[in-house]
Amino acid sequence: MFEGGELGSRITKMIGYGKIRGLILLIFAGLFVLLALPGGRISAQELIDTTDAGSEVEDEKQ
Repeated sequence: MFEGGELGSRITKMIGYGKIRGLILLIFAGLFVLLALPGGRISAQELIDTTDAGSEVEDEKQ
């Protein structure tokens, strides 16, 4: 088992990394929302589809 101090430091490290990852995800989500708002026709599902299969979407356009 972990000692109290070691476990505490591990938890704070995990939380610290989580905050950084969460901030990056929040920024990307904000960019997607800003891109979707002006047109109003782009749904969240369409954004997910285009990010998952970008090459397939490009092939369909041609």
